[in-house]
Amino acid sequence: MRITALWRVFRGVSKFLVRKLHHAYELYPIFALTGVWFIMFCYVIYYSFEKMEVWLDRSKTTAPWDWERIRDNYWKKPTLAFDREGKTTAPWDWERIRDNYWKKPTLAFDREGVSHRRLGIMEQLQDEMLIAAKERGTR
Repeated sequence: MRITALWRVFRGVSKFLVRKLHHAYELYPIFALTGVWFIMFCYVIYYSFEKMEVWLDRSKTTAPWDWERIRDNYWKKPTLAFDREGKTTAPWDWERIRDNYWKKPTLAFDREGVSHRRLGIMEQLQDEMLIAAKERGTR
């Protein structure tokens, strides 16, 4: 009984919203732009979650892909929902990131492929910084 009453209300509201729509040609571009915006918004959300920099759980002081944090249980972590690489390790596992970080989506318009080059100097510097931090006792 309640559902039919709600359906009658919805039917009346929907008739009110769309009954003169075929005459309102000036609203067609707004509806089209809203649809395009929604599709692009969904794509941007998907694209941003493909990147390594997205860090949802801020309850810890170290990043989820930090070796100190995942050393004991990295194999128990869930993998990507759309795992295109066919690996069973966690997406933030060090070996997995180190071998393909330059392949991850970075810039929308990167025609020269500048952001998809492996950075040997950066990897060496990162390894040295990790060793130095362990020697200082800050890691």
